[in-house]
Amino acid sequence: MSLVEDYLTFPARSACKLWVRNTPSSNPIGCSGILIDPWIVLTAGHCIYEHGDLDDWVAAVEINPGTQQGEIPWGTANGVAVYAPGGYIDDQDYDFDVAIIILDRPIGMLTGWPGWQSGVGCGYIEDHGFANYAYPVEDCDDGGPLHNGLDLYVWSGTFDDCEILWDDWEVDFDMGEGCFDRLWKGMSGSAAITHDGEWLATAVASHRDPFWDTADFVRIDYDFGEVIEDTIAATRGTQFDLHAMSFRSESTVTAGQEIAWSEFFACNPTNGSDQGYWTYHVMLSSDDVISYQDTQLDLREFQADFPAMGWEWITSGPVTIPINTPTGEYWLGALVSHGADANDDNNQTSGWDAQRIQVTGGPEVFPTVVMPAQFTLVQGGTIDIECTLYNQGGEDAPAYPVEIRLSENQIITASDFLLGELHVNGHSHTDYEETSGSLTIPEDCPPGVYFVGAIASADGDLDTSNDAMSSFVMIAVIESAAADECDDAIHIAPGLIPFSTVGAQTDGADHDECKYDGPHNDIWFKYTPTSNSCRIRATTCEQLGGTADFDTSITMYQGHWCSGLILLGCNDDDWNHPCGNEAGGWRSTLDVDVNGITPVWIRLGGHFEGDWGTGELNLEVRPINDACSDALELDLGLCSFDTNQATTDGQAHDECQWDGQTHNDVWYRLVAPRQGLLTVTTCEELGGTANYDTDIVIYRGSCDDLVLLGCNDDDTDNDCGEEPDYRSTAQAMVNYDDELYIRVGGYGPDDRGSGTMVISLAPPNDDCDDAQGLVLNDWLFYDNTGATSTGPDHPTCEANGDNGSTSHDIWYTFTAPYAGVFTADTCGNVDHDSDLVLYRGDCDELILVACNDDACDAPGLPGSASLLQAPVNQGQTYLLRVGSAFGNFWFSTGAGTLWAECLRYAGDANGNGSVDIADLLMVLDNWGGLGPDGDLNGDWSVDIDDLLEVIGNWS
Repeated sequence: MSLVEDYLTFPARSACKLWVRNTPSSNPIGCSGILIDPWIVLTAGHCIYEHGDLDDWVAAVEINPGTQQGEIPWGTANGVAVYAPGGYIDDQDYDFDVAIIILDRPIGMLTGWPGWQSGVGCGYIEDHGFANYAYPVEDCDDGGPLHNGLDLYVWSGTFDDCEILWDDWEVDFDMGEGCFDRLWKGMSGSAAITHDGEWLATAVASHRDPFWDTADFVRIDYDFGEVIEDTIAATRGTQFDLHAMSFRSESTVTAGQEIAWSEFFACNPTNGSDQGYWTYHVMLSSDDVISYQDTQLDLREFQADFPAMGWEWITSGPVTIPINTPTGEYWLGALVSHGADANDDNNQTSGWDAQRIQVTGGPEVFPTVVMPAQFTLVQGGTIDIECTLYNQGGEDAPAYPVEIRLSENQIITASDFLLGELHVNGHSHTDYEETSGSLTIPEDCPPGVYFVGAIASADGDLDTSNDAMSSFVMIAVIESAAADECDDAIHIAPGLIPFSTVGAQTDGADHDECKYDGPHNDIWFKYTPTSNSCRIRATTCEQLGGTADFDTSITMYQGHWCSGLILLGCNDDDWNHPCGNEAGGWRSTLDVDVNGITPVWIRLGGHFEGDWGTGELNLEVRPINDACSDALELDLGLCSFDTNQATTDGQAHDECQWDGQTHNDVWYRLVAPRQGLLTVTTCEELGGTANYDTDIVIYRGSCDDLVLLGCNDDDTDNDCGEEPDYRSTAQAMVNYDDELYIRVGGYGPDDRGSGTMVISLAPPNDDCDDAQGLVLNDWLFYDNTGATSTGPDHPTCEANGDNGSTSHDIWYTFTAPYAGVFTADTCGNVDHDSDLVLYRGDCDELILVACNDDACDAPGLPGSASLLQAPVNQGQTYLLRVGSAFGNFWFSTGAGTLWAECLRYAGDANGNGSVDIADLLMVLDNWGGLGPDGDLNGDWSVDIDDLLEVIGNWS
């Protein structure tokens, strides 16, 4: 025999090392075997049944196919059932020393397996050479490295002796004296295999004869062959069962990075078959048990055709390890959706079939919020900065600096102007840290408008691409010298604006409509609105966030140039707050409403000549209808809105979607012109628009006592309500003259923008399912203004080439009190082109009874009113559809009066559709009465006239 060099090739890899334990806690004993099926190992009987002190089956068998020098390239399987002939179990007859082991894992699908044959004769044995792969464990060189039970050896040649008797199925070879020509302990159970078109296991190594110096092999006889054949059929089964095995990939990776490749072995170790598509999850686990509780890295699909005993290698491609994964040892695996599998417990690559990987984690720090306390700064002044930083990595972040930089665009880079540094003392992973501080605007910082952003620089940061925060926060830096003239006005943004009027001259005009003649010693600021309609407040009042150390005065103008400014308003003393009286220092507040994006000029000075000083001007910009009390009047139709500078002042509602709050809201007021279903939408499919995630709420009442009617965040009935649009459609039933408030905002605190909403009001019986009860023999006032077109077309009802369509329809229902003729009449009583359709049945299965478009005149519309007549059955429920014959013309919708009646057939007193003895008896039973029973001619008397009508119409 010789050491196997190519142990990863077939058939060497199908040879198995067996570790046998007589009891669960005993030391393992080495044996050999060979796979003859993915589920079955052929070995010697004495390897799995101990006749000595144990005299029983062994407690456990572990199988390692193709192992060499401790390497286990195909993983491990365990025996779950064993079989050996009774000749060995009962009589310890070594002529029957063969056995099979059924495994818990179809490991042979990975290694391949030779076939087997039974009952071969000596002629066959003598004409063929055999190979024998085994794991000798018995020492042969005085403690040397040979025969350590871990090395795979192969012997090849022919048998020296073959004899077949009724009770003797042994074949032998003569042993020599060296380490390489004897049957050693540990080789028991190894198979003699021959290549006769395919590799076939024929005999099993049993024992050596100490007297004759021969090695005995036991051939597989016919009886044992039948056992093998039946066992293979039973273990395979006939129902398709997909197994996921041997997930393999790179073994080291940094958190947040890709594992470039991965693959796994999908096989069907059964006699069933299937084909089609399978989905599978790539999972990251903290142990080698892959399950749905692990972290899913990807969901993928593959197509395959699995015949009986078929297999496919599935290349699953790259996967990314989550960036918040801590340093440590993990396992990657696949979990295949089982579909029609016989058993879904084997559809995951657990144990050896999972790939052990080493992940190197680290901190992953990035800034998310940079917020200055002031938005207009003077060169050399200070700015208070607050910054929030997150660590979404798997490891804690050490202390690190945060650079605050000013950029002329929203992309913050290391080349932008460095304002200063804040510091973070470090923080744990999946947590955030807030830092703040006062920084000085350098004197050499050029005046202008800047975006404020941050760059975080933590050691070991996994992804440096997000260390800089792209900013949406703007500040204005102004020169330390004030803008004394209008032409030198400083461009400002909303927020606190430090100012100084010391030494300023008075250059603005006087205005008779303003109090006193100020402002004096004035300076100028310029603000350009970002929306078409907003309310601007400029104040030096402490109660409203401003400051000043002198008696101030404020005036605002609008225009493109200083030479053509239009006065918007002025204020000297804010009498609405304590700051505006003598004790408060005569501070000022001015509110103006602005339409359009024309620049607004703010002139700030003192009450008298020589009133000058320093302070902070607080500039606030809000939509005109930012509060409910300032709601804009609204009509049905289209309405443009802008929430870019709105605040959140409405309450949250638990019954509304998500957190129930509508952020950054603006308000509108509508008085319902009629009863119906009010719809407010920003959905594109319904005619609206929006450039952000909207929220809509509808109320009834007043701002002090609002009653919630309806709300919507995402319109799930239309595509606009899905990602990425998230538009809204809110609906509510309203009554005529209801005072309604419509609140439009955003889903989250940062959701704001502009758009167009559509406001429509449909009748309450706009849909068939909402049909209202129709009172017969009476007039019905109706109005189909705002109604949609919901019913089907009927070509048999066509008039004027409209294919029998009925537009803007509303619905009514009634049950016929008796058999007769139903009439619906709009002649001369409508202001539009009416259309009438009568059905029986229900809304899901309408059955056309009659229809009419143009039968009579309407005022100003000759031949446009409708008259419908049709026979009806007693007790039958009908649906009347009232609409218009044209789509969207001025005469398509409107109001009208309809007469509806049901007249019984002549002589039919009981209304059942026939005139017979029952009608005669009804007249006689009510003779002399005032009706209505029996009163056929409607004269409120049951007499001979009614009797004659029955007789005259007798059927």
